[in-house]
This record gives sequence, C-alpha cells and structure tokens, in this order.
Amino acid sequence: MDRLTGTMLAAALLAACSAGGGREAPAGLGAMRAPGRVRALLASADGRWLAWLDGCVEVQGRFLPPGTATCDLQVAPSGGGGPARVARAVTTLPHGAG
Repeated sequence: MDRLTGTMLAAALLAACSAGGGREAPAGLGAMRAPGRVRALLASADGRWLAWLDGCVEVQGRFLPPGTATCDLQVAPSGGGGPARVARAVTTLPHGAG
C-alpha cells in the first residue's frame, strides 16, 4: 500500500470515529468505537483490532514540526468491546503510530 492510499484509508477511518455528541449514529455509518477526538487510527492486518491516539497534548520544540503531540494509545476489538489504554506519551511523528 502506498503512502497516499494509506493516508486516504486513515482519513476515512478517522471520520468513522468522530465525536457523536451523545447521539446515535445514522444507519449505515457503522458503530462508534472511540468517543471523542481521535488523532490517528490504525487497523490490524486481519481487521480484528483497532488502535488509535487520543488525549493528545501538543508539544513544542526547536526541532519538532508544527502539530506534534504526545497521546494515549488505545486498543479495542473492531467487533465491539471497550478500549484499553496500552501506552502513554506516544508521539504523532511518523515513527510513533503511523
């Protein structure tokens, strides 16, 4: 998968996890897995697990690009079930979770 295809897939998955404001999702949009704002979303190769970054705090540094943040890494089964925080202070830089 090239980088553009991966970026487009991630954007589509992020849209599926957008904040619902406590409302039910309209029919056909799937099920909410991550309440609130999600910074990055990744699916396992078999599609059974979802991982995302949330609870992000922007960090600034002389050599960091704008928009860099540290976040909590959450994981949940794609078929349903609550998320589990598996790591804190995960960077949004490409080597972190993307």
